[in-house]
Amino acid sequence: MAYEYVGQVCVLVHSVDCPSDLEWERDLPGYIERSRTGATTCMLVYSDGGGPTLMQRNRMRVSREPAFHCPIAIVTRSRIGRGIATAVRWFRPNLGVFSPDQLRAAFEHLNLPASTHDHLAQRIFALRSELSALRGTGIPPRFTSGKFPGYVAGEPSEV
Repeated sequence: MAYEYVGQVCVLVHSVDCPSDLEWERDLPGYIERSRTGATTCMLVYSDGGGPTLMQRNRMRVSREPAFHCPIAIVTRSRIGRGIATAVRWFRPNLGVFSPDQLRAAFEHLNLPASTHDHLAQRIFALRSELSALRGTGIPPRFTSGKFPGYVAGEPSEV
């Protein structure tokens, strides 16, 4: 799991692996604090298949923390991941689930200004590359150009 804050957006990238409880517990308090103060207002998650474990999801589900109630866009190719996210959406209606070719729709779900889309797409690509190098997970180099299918930098959104 790798993340960074870009303005008020928490950009979180999962590899093919689920985050360990150690990672989850280490990184969660900072996100919660930023959400409490309004420094973070939404979360953009890109996953190559990994995501929170059942116990980690349950903690989010029962939490009253505003951090877990902010708008969230999850972008993944994984059918299993999209299925899990769809189930979570029953408890979190402001959660959107998208495939990588719907990246622009994910940005729009979060009400992010079009002027931020290119930079956010670049940050996702950079975090995926960093995570792949750090973890040695063998994330497939699907986006070697730094671009995502269905997303063309600077073009208006298709509705």
